[in-house]
Amino acid sequence: MELFVRKLHAQQRQLEALEYTVIQQGDRVVHFLSTALREGPHERVRDKQIRALWKEMSWRLSVPAREFVLNLHDYYKAQYHEASEVEDYSRPPSNGDIAVDPRTALKNAISSAKARTEAKWALKLLTFQNIPKILEVFDGDASGLISVWEVNEVTSAMPEGWT
Repeated sequence: MELFVRKLHAQQRQLEALEYTVIQQGDRVVHFLSTALREGPHERVRDKQIRALWKEMSWRLSVPAREFVLNLHDYYKAQYHEASEVEDYSRPPSNGDIAVDPRTALKNAISSAKARTEAKWALKLLTFQNIPKILEVFDGDASGLISVWEVNEVTSAMPEGWT
């Protein structure tokens, strides 16, 4: 009987060790998947603005070329027409708002407006007439899909500081 009890305890220790290993591996898989889902392919896009668009649209490694160009136009249009900072500056603070230095608020609103104005030139070029030309630039292999690699190739050719 004593031999049986020793073997039973040894078997229980092995099962507990196996249970610990399974739990540990499960935690690693969950951590890896949650990290991969949080990061996503948009992290591979080098250009800050296109990365934001890629993330917002939840695109994978490639996107239909026409969809990319149309959404790029919409993205720049939304950036240009966003005037909430100026509206926030001009409205009086409510009771629950934290007091912000008016100079700082105005400075932030103006710098944001300048950034939108700098991107305004892109809207003039992102038109339906220019879609074939833009597609040709981004879709170098004429596959009908624009990949992260192709976007990085185009944006890396831009001069420093361009939008």
